[in-house]
Amino acid sequence: MSIVFEKDKKQNLNFVLFIILIGFLTYWSYAPVLNNKFTNWDDPNYVTESPYINLIERGDYKPYFTENHMGNYHPFSLISLSLDYQLDKYNPLPYHRTNLILHILNSFLVFLLIYRLLGNSYTAFFTALLFGVHPIHAESVAWIAERKDVLFTFFFLISLWFYAGFAKDKNYVYYGLSLVLFIFSLLSKGMAVSLAPTLVLVDYFYERNIKSTRVILEKVPFFLLALFFGILAVYAQSLGPDTEGIPDYNLFKRLVFAGYGCSQYVLKLLWPYDLVAFYPYPRAEIPFYYYIASIAVTVFFTCLVIFFRTNKIIIFSVFFFILNILLVLQILPVGKALMADRYAYLPSIGFFLLLVFATERALSFKKGYLVAGGILSFYILCLGVYNYKQVQVWKDSVSLWNYAIDHIPSDVAYNNRGVEFNRSGEYNQAIEDFNKALEFNPSHKEAYNNLGVALANLGKNKEAISAYDNALKIQPNYVNALYNRGNSYAKLNKAKIALKDYDQVLKLDPKYLSVYNNRGLVLKSLGRLNDALNDFDKAILLDPFNADAYSNRSLIKYALNDINGAMEDNQKAISINPNVTASYLHSGIAKCRVNDFKGALEDFDKAIAINPSDKEVYLNRGITYYHIQSLDFALKDYNKAIELDSSYGEALLNRGILKANTGNINGALKDYAKAIVFIPDNPLVYGNRAILRFASNDFKGVIEDLNKAILLDSAYADAYCNRGLAKANQGDKEGAMKDYNKALELNKSFGLAYNNRGVLRYQSGDKKGGCEDWHEALKLNFEGSKAFIQAYCK
Repeated sequence: MSIVFEKDKKQNLNFVLFIILIGFLTYWSYAPVLNNKFTNWDDPNYVTESPYINLIERGDYKPYFTENHMGNYHPFSLISLSLDYQLDKYNPLPYHRTNLILHILNSFLVFLLIYRLLGNSYTAFFTALLFGVHPIHAESVAWIAERKDVLFTFFFLISLWFYAGFAKDKNYVYYGLSLVLFIFSLLSKGMAVSLAPTLVLVDYFYERNIKSTRVILEKVPFFLLALFFGILAVYAQSLGPDTEGIPDYNLFKRLVFAGYGCSQYVLKLLWPYDLVAFYPYPRAEIPFYYYIASIAVTVFFTCLVIFFRTNKIIIFSVFFFILNILLVLQILPVGKALMADRYAYLPSIGFFLLLVFATERALSFKKGYLVAGGILSFYILCLGVYNYKQVQVWKDSVSLWNYAIDHIPSDVAYNNRGVEFNRSGEYNQAIEDFNKALEFNPSHKEAYNNLGVALANLGKNKEAISAYDNALKIQPNYVNALYNRGNSYAKLNKAKIALKDYDQVLKLDPKYLSVYNNRGLVLKSLGRLNDALNDFDKAILLDPFNADAYSNRSLIKYALNDINGAMEDNQKAISINPNVTASYLHSGIAKCRVNDFKGALEDFDKAIAINPSDKEVYLNRGITYYHIQSLDFALKDYNKAIELDSSYGEALLNRGILKANTGNINGALKDYAKAIVFIPDNPLVYGNRAILRFASNDFKGVIEDLNKAILLDSAYADAYCNRGLAKANQGDKEGAMKDYNKALELNKSFGLAYNNRGVLRYQSGDKKGGCEDWHEALKLNFEGSKAFIQAYCK
């Protein structure tokens, strides 16, 4: 299995020098990629938000081999990305580094393959260099999510190299290794099926009798594997997201697109221009030049085959290119793009071999090889410089889509740039891009959905719902739009409508994890705690390492007075992901509930260290400071929460309570008035404002506020007690008695209600009943009753 060097020492030295130069120049032309970040072009689906990325860490390998992902079956590619995750989690460097290493190795393999076939190290060298530095490969190398391209090619080329060795030397060890590596390539990307017919091309090159029974039987395992994985790839593609919205063209038009696409690959391989991440189909009728290009490329390759039919190198080169690009020419549609640079990654080897061979032949006069070498070297240098800049286009999402919009604008480019603006909080720019995408394609449901998300981020949930409705008109079962619409309804406090959307999502996709989390929170807001608990249990069952589900379940356990269970869930959430603010927030709330104020403050401090802009953390830390009477710190935190969100009603309410208890009555009333604007359905605002109105003997105002509070919460015992006191002061003893009785019905341990009812009973002539109530209040540790007992119950 060793590589056979030329016998001449000078040739051997050239061989080693060529390998070093290929590695160095390829690395140099791609060096900037190591500073690149993730992009939003499938990188979230494959890395940052992928459910597969940490499966190795969990020791769970089964889903790699039993599930399709993004319309593909490529377990080895997913495992490869997961291995990078083990190195440095979500740092993009290891992912880019692995892609680059694989590309450099592939460049070496191109050299070794061409050298094995031709025995000419110069031709192999220039072919490998063209493969190594050509900018059309920037997409395959600089795009993390396209790991499958460089990985399947790696196994493909080794398999082909071993098969060439078998075809030449009849060594069946080579044959077996070729077959195994073919399987590895198929497990990396379905495009590897083209290896099977490519083997026939190798047989042709070595002048084997391709009609002989033995040669045919040798191919049977390869073609059977190609057939099996081809069917698997078609099935996976049919389940993937890219099957929706594919333009519906007849076969003739598909053939025109195939010819045009092929012509573009040839031209871009000759000189790269307008290399963008997405090439759209024509927006209206097929332009006339598409037909011309299609005819021209057909004539070009036909002439090559006819006029050079006896030249094995030309025939091998042409058919290597055609066989390996045929499946992605959109005759059978794959995705929504007309073409893609990545599809030329493997086929380009045939074209580069043809180009180098043609250059050498054209300059075959005496010392013409020096001219040919000079021309090829200059050409490769120009390509390398171009590529050095091209990989920087992929440095981040904004750069990628800016370049695409500047060169070949499309709805996809505007939509994806909008997604990045949305992610970075530039919502108005995002909205402009989504609207621009919809101008290009009014049926772009993702643009409508993303427009809704941007509007919702601006707090415009009604407008967001309209955008989601438009997306659902295009596709009624669009689960992302249903889910997001449910979220907007929830924010508008339309919980029941939100639940309908969430329920519909789960009917369509029972494994939609985020829905269980959000539906659980909505169910909690409706007081359906057990139903909410079931949703969070299901979320954890689907993903036992989902930190949000544990954190949210802790809220339910907290509400059900399972404080220990709540704290256990929070600790689990923190152990899974120590960088989630909500986990520390919920843990702090639970600790505050059991009077572990020191521990609660520690948790809130950690949450703020992770996210200094989380208003909810400041609010709850302020409440904790209030409990331990650190009122200055509490006020500072309430102020910070309101600074972060001036419409944060809960913070205004709690700051009002603090001001009221420190004698700042006017300040408290102002805060309550603002709070009512933002949280008009919160009974506590009305209840606390009513208490302040007692001070000015505004009993009518007190009763109005408490009526509103009771309307919002019929189990608000304090409101009934205070309303009873206000009614008593107005002389409505019967109404007051009903309210005290209701308060005690709701809370049998309500000392103040017993005390106040005792006063009313005593004043109404029921001295015995009054004393009984005061004694009951004292048993409940209401010390204010002691004076009444001493004065009136001797």
